Amino acid sequence: MTGRAEELMAELLEELGWGADDEMAPTPKKSVELLSSFVSTADVPAPTWCVTSSTAPVALREFPFYSLCVHHLVPFFGTISIAYQPQGRIAGFGWFARLVEHYSRRPQLQERLAEEVANAVFEGLQAKAVAVRVSARQLCLELSTNHPPSEVEVLVTRGEADDQLMGLVAARGR
Repeated sequence: MTGRAEELMAELLEELGWGADDEMAPTPKKSVELLSSFVSTADVPAPTWCVTSSTAPVALREFPFYSLCVHHLVPFFGTISIAYQPQGRIAGFGWFARLVEHYSRRPQLQERLAEEVANAVFEGLQAKAVAVRVSARQLCLELSTNHPPSEVEVLVTRGEADDQLMGLVAARGR
């Protein structure tokens, strides 16, 4: 597949008038390699959970991520914060990082990214409540409209999210 993809990328660059430059010669190969790195596996990482009697909320803040806008194939990037209230299960912290990596490594919508992470935590841990905040810079917005750099915030909840849980994923002053 890579060879054909490189050929198609070279054709695209040629059509755009960018193919004749010697500096662009390695671009088809390099761009296909980079785009290929945004292909996640089909399998959602299984939670590594253990039984707990604790119902204290757990928060994991500001996991960095990089993704591609599904409409423009340009990057959007930022952080994902996750809070959940256990209901008999807690998970190893590495699982959350693997979830973020799994769902962000594909052409994606920021809103869908937040929903997929929230659903995976809610269902995988059978949590009482989950809140997920995704804060990102959307380069498609900045590049297409000359919009100054800004962050887009998406907040998704599942279950019975109370004020305490919501406060754990609230945007922090920067």
